[in-house]
Amino acid sequence: RYPATSKKHRQVNCMPGSLYVAVYMAVYSMGVEADHRPRRRWVEPGSKPTVPYRGSHVSRNIIGAVRPADGAFSSLVLEHCNTDVFQVFLDTLAQEYPHKEGIRQILIIDNASWHKTKSLCWHHFEAQYLPPYSPDFNPIERFW
Repeated sequence: RYPATSKKHRQVNCMPGSLYVAVYMAVYSMGVEADHRPRRRWVEPGSKPTVPYRGSHVSRNIIGAVRPADGAFSSLVLEHCNTDVFQVFLDTLAQEYPHKEGIRQILIIDNASWHKTKSLCWHHFEAQYLPPYSPDFNPIERFW
């Protein structure tokens, strides 16, 4: 079950006799590509237009996290995605959302290979993986 977007915190029993507050953040990465060549333009009748082309496409990857309870958002725009880039993102999240005693910070993430690498340092975050092929369960999909 995934967090409701109307509640700020959800209480979760982690151990017998103890009560923790869990803060959920949804994490997602996506790629954006563009071809910056002009497609249509006005030309004089009878003339032969030229279309400039720089020989490259624009490609960026965005890694973002949103906290549905209050809308807090953090993102990085990068050249590519891999384990090293995801670790930089985790480090950034750890600085922006420091550890608080008695509060579990859970990241809801998909099953990308770089999210499951054993060498990742998760800091104080806990990973909760989505079921395979179910990106619609991730609350950050509303942003994209």
